[in-house]
Amino acid sequence: MNNDMLDTDNPQDLLKRLLDQSPSPEVRDVITRSFKSFIHAIAPIAPRLTGIKGIQTAEGAELVALITEEALKRDPIHSKRTLLKLQGHTAFHHQLHLSGGAYSTSQVADLLKISAEAVRKRVSRGKLLAIQLGDGHGFPVWQFDDGSVVQHFDEILGLLKNTRPVGAVQFFITENEVLGKTPIDALKQGSETELETVRLLARQWRQHIAR
Repeated sequence: MNNDMLDTDNPQDLLKRLLDQSPSPEVRDVITRSFKSFIHAIAPIAPRLTGIKGIQTAEGAELVALITEEALKRDPIHSKRTLLKLQGHTAFHHQLHLSGGAYSTSQVADLLKISAEAVRKRVSRGKLLAIQLGDGHGFPVWQFDDGSVVQHFDEILGLLKNTRPVGAVQFFITENEVLGKTPIDALKQGSETELETVRLLARQWRQHIAR
């Protein structure tokens, strides 16, 4: 499908072009069903969309995911696996947002007073935690404190080796019963006793993920 065909701001135009270029009735049915599902999902919240400046913002991206999730629910033959995956994705990004959000690569470079390339090298060496956000990377803000990386953060991140970034985020920002707080808060408060507990929890987390 030619990308030039998608170069339009008019949704009616886009739908017509897609249908005209579709090779079979089955494909046209999928396209029509998808549009209807999205329209039904968007209609109830349309009046509240005024403040969204674009889907490139974190709020806009989360909104698009929520709309897509709702659209899948309204499609009578949607894939439950796809819906569950999207619900997990949306829940994770909501959790990340509540924990403070994420910096871009350039923001981290400015914060640490290093180059963007140096930031990427720290990620590859396991010194910084980065997650995929759209076409780039996002760096959870809580791994930084007073213009530097939280003390012992890279050590604990190393203990979580082979854990996916999403899993590492969940480890750091999920309150732990033993600590009575999140591991990242324990690191920031600097107690040696709590640091030992966080080390133990990180090893246990890695072993659990490896099963």
